[in-house]
Amino acid sequence: ETTRQTNLGIDFEAVDRRLRGNIDLYYKDTEDLFQARNISGAVGTGGYSLFGNFGTMTNKGIDIDLRYKIFQPKNQGDFGLELGVVGNFNENVIRDLPTEDGQSIGVGREGGRLGEYFSVPYAGVNPANGELLHYDINGNLTENPNDDTDRRWLNKNLTPEFQGGITLNADYKNFFLTTQWNYATGIDRFDFNLADVVDITSVRQFNVSADLLDAWTPTNRVTAIPSLDATNVLALNNSNRWLREADYLRLRFVSFGYAFDKSVVEKFHLTNLRLFVNAENLVTFSKWR
Repeated sequence: ETTRQTNLGIDFEAVDRRLRGNIDLYYKDTEDLFQARNISGAVGTGGYSLFGNFGTMTNKGIDIDLRYKIFQPKNQGDFGLELGVVGNFNENVIRDLPTEDGQSIGVGREGGRLGEYFSVPYAGVNPANGELLHYDINGNLTENPNDDTDRRWLNKNLTPEFQGGITLNADYKNFFLTTQWNYATGIDRFDFNLADVVDITSVRQFNVSADLLDAWTPTNRVTAIPSLDATNVLALNNSNRWLREADYLRLRFVSFGYAFDKSVVEKFHLTNLRLFVNAENLVTFSKWR
């Protein structure tokens, strides 16, 4: 692979040095991407793809690192509070693929994202009969979509568009609190675990989710779970029914403690003494189940 990159950045301090940070813009071209290329099974390589160097891709975005002292202590022991934000926004675009139509399933399409999903859009449960509904290539509802003709690019992939971390640190007298949050947005993933536990064909064979108690019946027509007698549940392999938003905000780390004064510490012939409690991955906020 060959890459060319341009960066423009600035470091700064402002508001009596209470606000500090840096901002970086970047533009990166990558040529001769190393990836799998679809080939005919008649070639005799033992598969339907061959790795090689082909295609051109662009990544452009911004990196930020900001620190702001919300409360700056004037004297030792006064309340202090500092907020920090680190983030990256990245836009990924495939500019060239050496195929006749500029598309490669599993790789992406020209003008789209790397790893973009190619599926039949799911439309929900038919309230009339409990069967699954999808959209055909013309946008019409259908219970019998075609894997070959109704799939389309969804402008979604696994890579986050915006990600980073947030820190919030506080001090008061001898007490201190340190927190670190992580976040990511623009993530879309297939939830195959959820698909397994709400699979109506697993009833009476495996443990299943209580979601199935809300399955479609003639008296329960508005639901996300199809009829337990639905006939088209296994008819389609390339639906985006289980494609889910996986954005999250996670309290990655928190520490709370007390730092003893030097006058106390020296009596024990020590130079420093801190008592604290830590927790990792304490809570995560996400629609992902």
